[in-house]
Amino acid sequence: MELRIDIQADEPPEVVDELTTRLRRQLLELEVDRVERPVGEGPAGSRGPMMDIGTLLVQLAQTGVALTSVVGAVRGWLSARDKATVKLEIDGDSIELPGGDLSSAQQRVVDAWVKRHES
Repeated sequence: MELRIDIQADEPPEVVDELTTRLRRQLLELEVDRVERPVGEGPAGSRGPMMDIGTLLVQLAQTGVALTSVVGAVRGWLSARDKATVKLEIDGDSIELPGGDLSSAQQRVVDAWVKRHES
């Protein structure tokens, strides 16, 4: 199962790039198969492909435990970043997580999303 993580932050591209790198390092410590930064085509006239800043693709081995731990790591990472949001997407089903602490209603929505993808 592949999980797409899109980071949106009101920061310059180099800061978003560094934030993405830090989150990638954290996710690599979990039980996931891999965490990659996708490469896409650059704009016309560019020298080659460009890295998609702020995006990670996470390949999950065992969906239940792995997804729960990845979402937990993303939430922990976001809790210190009030100006950031992260969009998580699996097979077209997405959820957006705000920076800072979640309300209990928001947490229930996140838990329901994770549960839909555990099996």
